[in-house]
Formats: sequence, structure tokens, C-alpha cells
Amino acid sequence: MKTKRPNRKGLIQSAVTGHPFFAGMKPKHLNALAELACEVKFQPDQVILREGQPATGFFLLLEGDVALDAHSPGSVNALIQSLHAGDALGWSWMFKPYVWQFDARALGPVRALKFNTRKLRAQCEDKPRLGLEIYRRIAEVMMKRLQASRLQMLDWYGDNR
Repeated sequence: MKTKRPNRKGLIQSAVTGHPFFAGMKPKHLNALAELACEVKFQPDQVILREGQPATGFFLLLEGDVALDAHSPGSVNALIQSLHAGDALGWSWMFKPYVWQFDARALGPVRALKFNTRKLRAQCEDKPRLGLEIYRRIAEVMMKRLQASRLQMLDWYGDNR
């Protein structure tokens, strides 16, 4: 007996449904989100995001590790946080002027879902409940990034209390 392999659309739907970022979301929202996603792959040391460039994607990491760096003029970029499978990458697409605030590069092979952010913003506007869910989840990501940045600053400059 021959088993039918899922098509690309089915694989993306499954990846969206199973990703921790979307845990607990309504199936109708997950279906709408899957329509906006495609699978992308990055090679080791490949730049995924560049600070100051247009923020045109939102990524959910499926496999691999990513370094999130802050640009430091005249110096080596400073590691803010390492991201792993199950993490979300990129929130600058939600806020004008829609440019990346950090650099991100693949530490090894990376596989991710990339969402069309222009369409995702439109979905959030058209479907307020979906928008609320996305914004809540992005706010959590932002809080984690701020905490990671704070800890890095304490490491760099010491706690001068």
C-alpha cells in the first residue's frame, strides 16, 4: 500500500499549527496565517535580517539556531540573544517605519516559516481578534528581547548599583 505524502501547503499548515508561537490559537486564525507563510532556508553565517533594512518578513524558526546582534559602530556586533527552533524572529514589521532594529544571522543551517508582513498587517487590521492574538504574542517576544538586551548591558558595563 502506497502512502500519500502531504503537499507543500499541508506541510506549511502543519508547521503553523504546531509552532509554539501560535499555541492555543483558533483553527480559523491558524488557517488564515498558513495562507501567508512559505518555507525558507538559510545557510550557516547567512544574514537573515540587517539592522536598518526594510522589515518585510516575520519568521518562525523550525530548525536551527540564529544569532540576534546589535550593531555597534566601529566595533564587532554585540550578541543580544540566541534563538532556536520554536522561537519567533522579527517584530519590526509591526511598527513604522518598518525597519529592522537588529541583525540576525544563521549559526548553522536554518529552516523557518516566513510570513508576508504586508498581508499579515492587513489581516490583523481586518480581523481584530486575530490582530489581538498576534500583537499579544509579539509583545511577549519584545519583552524577552528587552530582558535579553538588559542582561547583555549588565554584562558589558557591570551593575553599578
